[in-house]
Amino acid sequence: AIPLVEKDYIKTFRERVIADFIEQYKNGKTPNPCAYCNRFMKFAALCETADALGIRPVATGHYARVLQKNGRTQLFEGSDKKKDQSYFLWRLTQEQLSRIVLPLEGKHKSDIKQRVENAGVFSSEKKESQEICFIPGDDYSSFLESVEHFPANSVWKTGQFVDESGHVLGKHQGIIRYTVGQRKRLGIALGQRAFVKKVNAKTGDVTVSFEPPCQINCSIHSINFVSAPPFEGVCTCTVRTRYRTVPVGCNVRIQADRAEVVLDTPASVCPGQSAVFYEGDKLLFGGICE
Repeated sequence: AIPLVEKDYIKTFRERVIADFIEQYKNGKTPNPCAYCNRFMKFAALCETADALGIRPVATGHYARVLQKNGRTQLFEGSDKKKDQSYFLWRLTQEQLSRIVLPLEGKHKSDIKQRVENAGVFSSEKKESQEICFIPGDDYSSFLESVEHFPANSVWKTGQFVDESGHVLGKHQGIIRYTVGQRKRLGIALGQRAFVKKVNAKTGDVTVSFEPPCQINCSIHSINFVSAPPFEGVCTCTVRTRYRTVPVGCNVRIQADRAEVVLDTPASVCPGQSAVFYEGDKLLFGGICE
């Protein structure tokens, strides 16, 4: 039997992952807590525990692949493209990646579910969760309003809807309820389909447009090099600016930990979300959309 080691990281999780999630929303961003958690919580804790036990390799159930090549650990999409989770692993360090064992890398989730069901572990009828683990019912605004870090009278609690010219269209119930690209549940009737184009945390304004807020250019910060060794200059690759979106061709100019990106096709870019860059199925590097 494999011994089970239990560790209590509740306090650490709150201080790292949840605190960062709240801070990003305070600044009008839409964060990706899963990518943040993988580096600063999940894999950090896993490696820390393994070190204490004198163990080097660590295994997880992520659908992705790793390969050692030219002295670097490279990360690839998993064989099951529909369930690929490489997007959420872009923030991992080379030290963390070099220790990873991914037993599901060549498997399809449907096959795994059938195997565990045959073993009597659980039923394949169980619905898969698409929610962030610490937000009940995927209700972001209720969660943020309930936490003690959320000041009741802050400017980002309520504010104004404005159009692209700055004209006031009406009041909204708080910037925490809105994300760039959002179309549903805006809470205002404008007589036609409208989209959130910008969230201003300083003024509390939410800018709406009547066309999808797609763009050709975007800026990226906090770049982490994964399969690609660190470099500066220009490269051509593909990028995902949201999980499960189709990769878009792009040209990238990198300087230090920042990049300017020109997309081949206009796409929705949401500040705070992860932009993850690929060459085929190889994850080159990632960063955060401004």
